[in-house]
Amino acid sequence: NWTFVVWGALNALYFLPIMLRHRNRVNLGTVAAGRTWPTLRELTSMLLTFTLVTLAWVFFRAESIGHAVDYLAGIASPSLFTPPVPPRPYHAARTLAILFIFVLMEWRGRESAYAIQCTGLTWRRGWRHLFYYVLILLLLVFRGQGQQFIYFQF
Repeated sequence: NWTFVVWGALNALYFLPIMLRHRNRVNLGTVAAGRTWPTLRELTSMLLTFTLVTLAWVFFRAESIGHAVDYLAGIASPSLFTPPVPPRPYHAARTLAILFIFVLMEWRGRESAYAIQCTGLTWRRGWRHLFYYVLILLLLVFRGQGQQFIYFQF
């Protein structure tokens, strides 16, 4: 499938500027190490990287190049500037709250091998165990449907 070729080409295109400038091994450390928040430049770089990788993933997961282009065209349509109206606002708010908590946990644990590794170590045992049980419950409640391993498509 040519979508994988486009995905690979996009990733190569993303790396080309830093490879040509011999800066491909410069940013190996942790972002905002020792600081609570990133600088505006670091935040911009993170958002740009996330956006470019996510756009490339559209091709990786698409059934065809046409399907990927249609999907990207839908993203860039005028509806982009229309506020979404979720069918169930409570579910959207709950999902966003959980997402915010997980992103915050990942950010706080960015200097550890696992984001949750140091979370709650200074808490009283009961609170820490409650936290772990809530995480397990969230994993069980929000588990998705089984999906085919994506590399079988190759």
